[in-house]
Amino acid sequence: MTDKELHSKLLSLVREERRLLADILIHLKEVERRKLYCDHKRTSLFDYAVKELGYSEDQAQRRIEAMRLIKDLPEITPAIRDGRLTITNIAQANRLFRHTQPTREEKAAFIKSIENKTKREVEREIAAIAPELPRPERTRATTASTSQLALELPNETLELITQLKGALAHKYPNMTTAELITLLAREKLAALRPAPARKEPAPADAARPAPARNTQAPPTPKRSRYIPKKLRRKIQHEAQHKCANCGSQHALETDHIHPYAQGGTHAPTNLRLLCRNCNRRNALLLFPHFR
Repeated sequence: MTDKELHSKLLSLVREERRLLADILIHLKEVERRKLYCDHKRTSLFDYAVKELGYSEDQAQRRIEAMRLIKDLPEITPAIRDGRLTITNIAQANRLFRHTQPTREEKAAFIKSIENKTKREVEREIAAIAPELPRPERTRATTASTSQLALELPNETLELITQLKGALAHKYPNMTTAELITLLAREKLAALRPAPARKEPAPADAARPAPARNTQAPPTPKRSRYIPKKLRRKIQHEAQHKCANCGSQHALETDHIHPYAQGGTHAPTNLRLLCRNCNRRNALLLFPHFR
């Protein structure tokens, strides 16, 4: 292969790589719409991209950011195909959009303005528009049982943390911020996930007269989709507050195994805990006409 042929071949491969990238983003968009990752017991599209598709966490996040912008602005797809837009710059733009909440027209104009620009050039533009834009949160494992979380907090939040440490100093001297977060998280979860109340046995009362027998048939209760709070709490507790399909603890919902719309009852054996994504995926499989 001559130098000219090598250069020509590489250009061709790069063009193919960009075309494939645009196609991957379109496929990711459809996977998210169908909640297909639930079939693979993945808690999110990000989890699916890392553990099923083999992307690194950064690669997965950039592709998902780009895919979600394509959902809002499908007209930018050709710019990705021909290399005028990189997924790194798109991810940076999305951070700005989440912070500034621009209109669709403003989004399109900004995306147009960052075509063919380097990452540093886009960073400078964003810093000029929103100098207060916080950096994204970063989590990385440090040991088998600990992780490091890097995030930016408003000074007001730091002051509140200092005040709370001071108020708890008698009971928890020398408390670290990590210990405070753990304490608050446990207390909040305990309030949101109380254990089901135990049913106390009714006291014997021989002196109480027997109720009069009602010979009339009781009225048929009106069918209701509402699941009593006590029963929902029981299902959540037995499931250990995890989705029965993927194990997620995010946005949990009580689901009918045999669908309510098809005559399913609120019997505990017909109820399970699913995260919102798995519940929606299940609904799409049962009722495909809703797609």
